[in-house]
Amino acid sequence: MRKNNKAKKNKKRSLKYQAHPRAIYLAPPTYQQQPTRSWKVRCQVSELCLGNVLTGTQLCGILGVTAISATAGYFIGNQFRLKRTCIWGPVTNAGTPVSVELKYADDPAGVLYPASAVKAVGDTSVSFDRPAYACLTPNKESYANLWTNCLSTAAVLVISCPAGAIIDFDFQFLIDDLGALNTSRALVAATAGTYYHLIATLSGSQTVTAVSPLNSI
Repeated sequence: MRKNNKAKKNKKRSLKYQAHPRAIYLAPPTYQQQPTRSWKVRCQVSELCLGNVLTGTQLCGILGVTAISATAGYFIGNQFRLKRTCIWGPVTNAGTPVSVELKYADDPAGVLYPASAVKAVGDTSVSFDRPAYACLTPNKESYANLWTNCLSTAAVLVISCPAGAIIDFDFQFLIDDLGALNTSRALVAATAGTYYHLIATLSGSQTVTAVSPLNSI
């Protein structure tokens, strides 16, 4: 007991040192000027799609533009990347199969991007309570994981789905405040200063439109 009491007294007598304060910055620290931002845009498909293509420019328009006049606008950024794309296809007649498919566009020659394995996902449903569902993410080593220029007319995504299908696009993008922004396609009856998600018209008459109440044009 005496030893324990003596040890406690020694602990009380021991000096307590304060933590060394952090060095004060003599100049502003470095920082990332243009951080990567994430944005989900939900859209609806107007008609049946069977292997229809979305290009880089169309996807960048879905991400959005800022109108500068009634007929002109700028893309929010100059580049984007699709982190994930998910699709739901509703069943309208019980027992009648409904299928959805998402696929990154082929480029076996590696002309537009480094060649890599193509990835596709799909699903089928015959029940009202479960829509056909598929979700596509790029492989790290694939060209689909690279960033796409907003002026690119090359195919990026191929979709197959029934009319009324819902698609979620999970974008990554940069707001380019270092250079000049790219002009989007011509707008119709836009209001200057308003942010719009552009309606993409596919190779047929199908349209991919941001769901209400998002601004679409």
